[in-house]
Amino acid sequence: MFPEFRERISRLKQEDPHFERMCDKHDDLDQRIQHIENGRITGTALDIEKLKKEKLHLKDRIYAILRNGE
Repeated sequence: MFPEFRERISRLKQEDPHFERMCDKHDDLDQRIQHIENGRITGTALDIEKLKKEKLHLKDRIYAILRNGE
């Protein structure tokens, strides 16, 4: 996620627990989506859609922080 901000993400994860939690939650959602799509865990298309929307919302928030230097 956002390779152009790799160093900034690393630094923010160390300095800002809230930012770190958002990144961890984004990664968890990504894994859950992949597990459902690969049949490792059960879920419906609606479940996947809901998880993808939540993941996108987090990604937007993370990007806003990275862009604005908050």
